[in-house]
Amino acid sequence: MNFKTWITKRHIDDDSPIGDLARDIRDDGTFTEKNSFSGINNYLDMNNACDRCIETFKKAWGEYTKWQKSRN
Repeated sequence: MNFKTWITKRHIDDDSPIGDLARDIRDDGTFTEKNSFSGINNYLDMNNACDRCIETFKKAWGEYTKWQKSRN
C-alpha cells in the first residue's frame, strides 16, 4: 500500500495534524504519485507547504515505514 492510500485510510477521520494532512492529500487532485520520502517531501516543498505540514509529513512517514515493516 502506498503512502497516499495508507494515510487516507488510517487517518482521514483523525482530529489531529496527521488527519489534516490526510484530508489535504485526499483533496489535492495533483498530489504526487511518487511513493518515496524524497518524492513526497519535494512535492510539498515545491507547493510551498508550511513548516508544520512538512513536520507532520515526516512524523506520518515514520509511522508509515513502521507499519510497512510490521507487515513483512
